[in-house]
Amino acid sequence: MDKTGIPLMLGQGSATSLATRVEQVGSSGEKENVVTLRHSAIQIPEILTAIFEQCDNSGRAVAARVSHQWSILALAELWRCIQNILDLFRILGPIEIDYELDEYMFSESIAGADWDRFDAYARRVRYVRWYGDQRHGSSTPISDKVFGQIYIHRPDHHSPLMPNVTTIDWYATSDVTAMQLLPLLHSSPVKDLTLTLYEWCTEKVVEAVIRGLTKRNLNLVRLGLDVKYPASVISKPLSELYQQQKSLRSIDLPPFYGTKEIVAALGGLESLEEMGSWEIQNLDFRENWGANHWGFLEDTFRSLTRFEMDNSFQEAAEIIRFNTPTRLSHIRLQIYQQATNYQLKYFLSVLATCCPLLKKLELHLYTRPALFPDEGPNSGQETLLFESLQPLLRCAEVEFFEIVHNRPMILFEQNVAAMAAAWPRLSTLSITPDPTDLPTSDSNDTPTTPLSILHAFSQHFPTSLKRLCLFMKIHPTELKRSRGLSHRFSGLKQLNVGRTIPKGDLMHIVGFLCDICPPDADVFAESEWATRFVALSLDEDNGITGAQEKWEKIAKKVKEIHQWEGGRRARGAQSWYQGSDRCGQAAVPICGTTDPESLAASLSHEGNSSGIESL
Repeated sequence: MDKTGIPLMLGQGSATSLATRVEQVGSSGEKENVVTLRHSAIQIPEILTAIFEQCDNSGRAVAARVSHQWSILALAELWRCIQNILDLFRILGPIEIDYELDEYMFSESIAGADWDRFDAYARRVRYVRWYGDQRHGSSTPISDKVFGQIYIHRPDHHSPLMPNVTTIDWYATSDVTAMQLLPLLHSSPVKDLTLTLYEWCTEKVVEAVIRGLTKRNLNLVRLGLDVKYPASVISKPLSELYQQQKSLRSIDLPPFYGTKEIVAALGGLESLEEMGSWEIQNLDFRENWGANHWGFLEDTFRSLTRFEMDNSFQEAAEIIRFNTPTRLSHIRLQIYQQATNYQLKYFLSVLATCCPLLKKLELHLYTRPALFPDEGPNSGQETLLFESLQPLLRCAEVEFFEIVHNRPMILFEQNVAAMAAAWPRLSTLSITPDPTDLPTSDSNDTPTTPLSILHAFSQHFPTSLKRLCLFMKIHPTELKRSRGLSHRFSGLKQLNVGRTIPKGDLMHIVGFLCDICPPDADVFAESEWATRFVALSLDEDNGITGAQEKWEKIAKKVKEIHQWEGGRRARGAQSWYQGSDRCGQAAVPICGTTDPESLAASLSHEGNSSGIESL
């Protein structure tokens, strides 16, 4: 609430008109002029719309009862995106589950429904989603009778049901739900369509839906498709659909859908800029592609800016080399087989030559020890070396680089300096943060990236790097405070330590991170890949959960120290640890403690009672 008493968050106020509220607040003179000015400003439609965009649905519902003008704009935002199409149908009458048929149905006739009211709301819809009735956690389908009654009783049978909808996200778990999408697309202006057809949909219906999309004569800009059937089922109708949709700029395909027929159809889309996850099939078999099995790819996708593939390094490199997509700025590559340093270096050399504008590169290497952890470590797996990344340093526009592998990559200070010199605009860096195959030796002689590498990052990336994800090994003797560092890593917002195991006195780690990280940075341990492929497949936890709990305590303590220090600086006090080796003390400040001498005594108690103790 501001000085005038007008609620800043619409959800906090009642439906009392703003004019009445202004009259209550405005007394006289200059104050009245200020209030009147504010009152006039929030009658401007553009300003109101910007406000309503930031509100939740309950706030928009409250705003819709303030005045006629507010109602028009608030309802437009409230109904712009509907996560459940049943919300729209319920305007015509109550809809309930028929438990005998296990379907949603109208519980009474809609013959006398207010169609003008329904059309008024339907015209506001721009985005519609059907993933089941999420309020009841139900995937129960909508009965065909619901759509039948709507189209029987609706006065205008020929106009689209939602005349202004541009985006549809449809999740079909049955033949009925899959076919119900087609009438929604009748004469529809939809530009963005995401369609998920699960294995409960029969092959015949899947093919019918794809052919139905072709007959609708849509003018799509984006088409996302997720089908749980092999490409042979719909390869021909899908290629016909792509040939018709000349305006497509972005597509997402299921894995293994890059058949020659589909690729040839996509090659005719001159405006295609983004291609989602896919894999060109059988590139290793010349008999399936003809004598010149790469020739058809030449200059096919030169306009691409985003490309996601599930091919090997060699196949992905050949696809890019034959197309030379010089505008390509985002590449995501998933590999489900062993990858060597030589293959990685060759692939990156092709990228550096063919894609000079590359800004975002994601490499996910799902190799056998990760997928089958029972085979044990060192099963023919090669540790990736930084030397393999050298060709990528020629791409000066890189802003985001991520590589996932089941073995950690070792980094040295000179490697960090080389990345900083090559990528001045790098904002996100993630290098094997959650490996599944860790070194078995705890010896300090085992080559690993130490936690102290953060000093090099803070020196070479003081402001540009916002998100850093690394697996590191903690050597307690190396956690020495760098005098004069004074939070040089000022740009850092997130530090993900992945599967890094906290060792030694955790207080030393806390002190080290307080020196490195700025006050607003978040420290956390996210290990999704390792958890999925290792911890869930073994009887033991592999220490993942325990390490994450320790990092949560460390992160909490780092925040407390920054808050305490911020309060002291605001009062002009000297930092309690200034000029001393904080890591040598077994004490960490408690927020609110100001007396340095009593602080030292209380810190020891805090160190033993807060849960952050030596391992």
